[in-house]
Amino acid sequence: MNMNVDWEQRIDWAAVRKHRLQRVVDEIKANDLDAVAFTKLDTIRYAISFRSVFSLWFHGNRYILIITRDGKVKFLVASGCYERVKTSMPWITDFVAFPFVMLHGVKIVQDAFKQLGLLNAKVGLDMLPFNVFSEMQRTMPNVKFQDGTPVIDKARRIKHPDEIKAIRLAAEIVDIGMETVMSMNKPGVTEMEISAAASYAMNLAGSEETPYMPLVCSGDHGTIGYRFPTDKRLRNGELLYSDCGAAVLNGYQGDIARTTVVGGKATNEQKKIYRCMVDMLLTGQNSVRAGVSTAEIAQACQGAADKVGLGQYTYLGIVGHGIGTDIHEAPSIGDKVGEGEAVEHLIENEVICLEPGILLPGIGGGHVENMILVKKNGCEPLTKTAFDDRLLE
Repeated sequence: MNMNVDWEQRIDWAAVRKHRLQRVVDEIKANDLDAVAFTKLDTIRYAISFRSVFSLWFHGNRYILIITRDGKVKFLVASGCYERVKTSMPWITDFVAFPFVMLHGVKIVQDAFKQLGLLNAKVGLDMLPFNVFSEMQRTMPNVKFQDGTPVIDKARRIKHPDEIKAIRLAAEIVDIGMETVMSMNKPGVTEMEISAAASYAMNLAGSEETPYMPLVCSGDHGTIGYRFPTDKRLRNGELLYSDCGAAVLNGYQGDIARTTVVGGKATNEQKKIYRCMVDMLLTGQNSVRAGVSTAEIAQACQGAADKVGLGQYTYLGIVGHGIGTDIHEAPSIGDKVGEGEAVEHLIENEVICLEPGILLPGIGGGHVENMILVKKNGCEPLTKTAFDDRLLE
């Protein structure tokens, strides 16, 4: 649905921008910092609604956004985007052109810090090239640089009501992508053909960017974790797994995964895998509410697999994550590999994804995933693509 019409207010973007900037300022203060200097594209998008024409693969780091604890904003913008900011983004009032090679712009950073009174300050950083960071340390020796990622991680979790509207629309678009995958599920079609069709459908529906090609994994390809689509052709009777975490609308990400069977009837083993995945998702989903811990959700998902003897085949990674202007935001849920994952408690009106998976070599596997809105006493799934009834018999 078009969010810009003259006959009704659907999303108040000025209010959203005000909320998001204030959330950053609040967390700068909560983390005892004087300012942050952000470079990640999704972080800058969150803070000031700047949409980059660049991506991770095309000069992903060409911007620095400085925000102080008293709410001052200064944007060092890639020279190629300078005129666009000047002519079309009136809410960004203090900005300067930044060079193609970030290292060549350290003097501009130094001047900005001096203007904002930050040459003796505590400044949080998120993702800065090491050579630029080293030169900033050398030229501004009295600045105390610290980890600024907790600022954005915590800021994004508390969402404005109109952010929820934007995320609902992103969920609609990934549903369109997934329905396209399901409609092309037939023997002889390649994984890449399905992925390209899903991406095209989401772009036509309004997606402004494809963070990654929709994952389409058939047969044994579905048993090795996340894998890009290939020229492998679907074969009758295989399991088919797809993840369409591949749409961005107004800066907000969508994410969904489904698994199905190609062509004819599924085997009993395939049905067992599928029923387990769906049960893991629904059991975890049923535990979601404001205040519940991420550990409880992860345990609920794992417990559903353990109950049917498939616990050892669950996906070796996270079972869930937050979502917003980044496809994987805080909180992280159920990481099996890393140590020291913080136990968080869910917040009303934040949005998470649950994506349990079963990977059983020789038989197949995949994931099922929903975007889920956290409510005071429960939750609401935002993604609506149906599960495969043939596999739930």
